Amino acid sequence: MENQPIPARGKKITIVVNGKFHSFDFAAELNRRGQLRKLISSMPYSVAKKYGIGRSMYVGLPVFEVLKRSWRKLFRRELPTMWYAKIFAKTASFFIPRDTDVLIGSAGYSKEFFENKKFAHSMKVLDRSSTHTLSNIELKKAAAAYHGTDFTPHADAFIEREIEEYNIAEKILVPAEFVKDTFLANAIAEKKMIKIPYAVGTKKFDFDTSQRPAKEKVVLFVGQISPRKGTGVLINAMKLVIKKHPDAKLWLVGVDTRIIPEEMFDQPWIKRWGILRGKDLWNKYMSASVFCLPSYEEGLAYVLTEAVHNQLPVVATHNTGGGEFITDNVNGFLLPAGDHVMLAEKLDLLLSDDDLRERMSTAGSDKTKDLTWPSFCDKFLANI
Repeated sequence: MENQPIPARGKKITIVVNGKFHSFDFAAELNRRGQLRKLISSMPYSVAKKYGIGRSMYVGLPVFEVLKRSWRKLFRRELPTMWYAKIFAKTASFFIPRDTDVLIGSAGYSKEFFENKKFAHSMKVLDRSSTHTLSNIELKKAAAAYHGTDFTPHADAFIEREIEEYNIAEKILVPAEFVKDTFLANAIAEKKMIKIPYAVGTKKFDFDTSQRPAKEKVVLFVGQISPRKGTGVLINAMKLVIKKHPDAKLWLVGVDTRIIPEEMFDQPWIKRWGILRGKDLWNKYMSASVFCLPSYEEGLAYVLTEAVHNQLPVVATHNTGGGEFITDNVNGFLLPAGDHVMLAEKLDLLLSDDDLRERMSTAGSDKTKDLTWPSFCDKFLANI
C-alpha cells in the first residue's frame, strides 16, 4: 500500500515563479482545492494576499524584484540573465517543501531545484508560456528582419540551460497548439507535452453596454508596439486598406518600445493611445470594427480573448495561439506571420462587408466560456 501512487487530486503542488504572470491565478485555484503546498515568487506577500493565498502558503523573495528594477534604472538594461536565473533558482530551492509531489517551475529559472536530489521524488513540470527557445529566436529574427531592426537573443549558455530544463522535466506545460508544435518540431516527445490554454479574465469588461460608444471604422491593435507583435506588418497592411477605405483608422493601444523607426507611424490615420485599462480600454474595444494582432511570436495572447469577449471579429496570425478560440472564417481569420498583403485583404473584406463583420462578431461569443481556472486545474490534474 505504501508504494501506491497518489491520486492527482490528492497531490501537493508547489509552484516557483520569477515574477507573477498566470501562476498566481493557478496557485489560487489549487489553494482553493487544498492542493497548493507552496507558492514561491519574487513578488512581495501583498501580491499573493490579493489572490487569497495565506502567508503560510507563500514565500516571497522581493529582493529579486528590487534587484531587477534597480539594475534596469541604474544601467538602463536588463540584468545578466544567466546569473540572475541561477541565483533565483538556488535561493528558491531552500524554500521548497520536501513533501512536494509536483514541482512546477518557470522555463529558464528552474534548473537548480529540478536537479536538487531533495526533490528527486517530485514530478517536475516546466511551465513555458512561449515557443521553444530555438523557435522563439528564429521567429524574433524574422520579425526584426521585416522591420529592419536589430535583435539580440539570450546568451548561448542561457539557451542551453533552458534546453536542459526541457530534457529534465517530465512534463512541459504550454498554452497553445502553435507553441506545442514548436516543441515537437525541436524533437520534444509529444507525451511530454501538456497543452492547456490559460483562463481569461473578462470580468473587467462587464460594463453597462447601453453606454457603449458608437462604432467607428477602426482597426484596433492592443499589445506591445514592437517587431515581435508585427506592428509594422499591420501598418503596411493599413497603407493598402486606406486606398479603398480612406476614412479608416488604426488605433494602437499599448506600450511603445520605440524599436520600430518613428517615421513608420507618420500617418494621419494612426493614433497611439499608450497603455489603457478598465473602461478606457473597453471603450476602444466597443468603438472598433475589427481587432488585429499580427504577431510573429506569442504564447497565447490574452488580448485575443478580450476581443472575442467584446464581440469583435479578429484577424490574427497562427503564431498568436489564437487557434485555441478563433475558428478561421467563422469568428475571424488566421494568417501566416509577415504577410501584409494577405492581412490587408482580410481587413478590407471585414471593413467592406457589414453582414460578415456582424456575423463574425457574434459567432465567437461563447469561445472563451470554458477558459476558467477551475477548468484549467481539472485538465492539468488529468495530465499528471
